This record gives sequence, C-alpha cells and structure tokens, in this order.
Amino acid sequence: MLLIGIVTLMIIGYFLMDRIDMLLVRNTEITHEIPIDRRSVLIFSDPESENIFCEMFEELKCSYYITDNTIIPENLEFNMFFALSSDDAENIFFSKLIRRKKNEAWIVAKVNDNIFTELYKKAGVDRVIKGKVVVGNIAESLQEVNFND
Repeated sequence: MLLIGIVTLMIIGYFLMDRIDMLLVRNTEITHEIPIDRRSVLIFSDPESENIFCEMFEELKCSYYITDNTIIPENLEFNMFFALSSDDAENIFFSKLIRRKKNEAWIVAKVNDNIFTELYKKAGVDRVIKGKVVVGNIAESLQEVNFND
C-alpha cells in the first residue's frame, strides 16, 4: 500500500512539474518575442541637423530616438514627437502621420514659413516653434508633457 502511494505521488509530481515547466517556457517566449524600446521622445529632422538636435536632447538628459525618414520602428514607445525638419511639408505630413498612429502623443513642430502655421494646427500639432530651434524651446515643450501617462 505504501509503495502504491509513493508511486502515485511520483507520477502526480511528474505531471505537475511538466505543466509548470511548459507554463514557464511559454511565458518566456512571449516576453522575448518583441522587445520594447521605451524612449520617450521621437524626433524627425534633416540628416544634416541630427547632431545638433542630439546634443540638445542629451544636454536636457532626455531619452530620444531620431530619424530622417517616415519609418518608425513598431516596438518604439514614445510620448512626444518633434518635427524639426527645414521642410514644412515634411513636418506637417509626419505630424499628421504620428497623430493618426498615436493619438495621445504630444506633438511639437518647427514652422519654417509662418503662412503654414494654421496647417500645422489642422494636422494636430500641439505646440509650434517659430524661428530657430534652441534648447530653450525644447525644454519648454518638454515641461508641458507628463511622461508618466
């Protein structure tokens, strides 16, 4: 009787450990399948201006991802978008694209020609920077956003 009880407990233990092992393997596969890049700010700029903007955001100790094309990595999480190109059409287009993709993002755009200011607002831009972009403009824009959302 004791022998049958021990064998039964071993069989139940084996199946129980097998189930726990499978559960752990499945959870590990899911968490490693798509790594998430949790940078807070996405920046769109001209290739020749990238270094200047990188220095500004590093000076402000801000986590950022910078791009000069309309391809955004699918695994990138951001709360704020800066359109800092010298081309108003690109800034408006990319701002509108971001607004559609991530409606809750705070969007800041540089206006190169003031006649386009209204188009920026229609594209969903929350804050417009007129003239030269400096660290002060960026710092003011960053203060308006709550990154804990």
